[in-house]
Amino acid sequence: MGRKEKSSKAAEKKARRLEMEKKMNERVAIVKAANAVSNPLEQLPSFAKFNKNDLELTMETTRTANLKESDREWLMDLLRDNMKTLYEESHWGWKEKNKREEVRRKTTKFCNLRFLAQC
Repeated sequence: MGRKEKSSKAAEKKARRLEMEKKMNERVAIVKAANAVSNPLEQLPSFAKFNKNDLELTMETTRTANLKESDREWLMDLLRDNMKTLYEESHWGWKEKNKREEVRRKTTKFCNLRFLAQC
């Protein structure tokens, strides 16, 4: 009786592990597909440009790996100024080193609005 019960628990444990592995693989596939898209705004053309009341903006995406070091520092300052408190209040917490690594990843994309000045 003990052996069958042990075998049943092992089978359940294996089934849970396989289900978790399947979910993880699905998530990895979604992330890989997203990283393969060079310009996510291409699929959202109505968001790429804004022009109203003499305010003209263009939205662009850039991989942070392609930014100059000074621009990455500016981005890190922006992230810290706007998000640090929210991260500190969450269960994730604020981890500066992790955020810096995230900003430097070759797959990280930065979305920005460019103001087109009227000259």
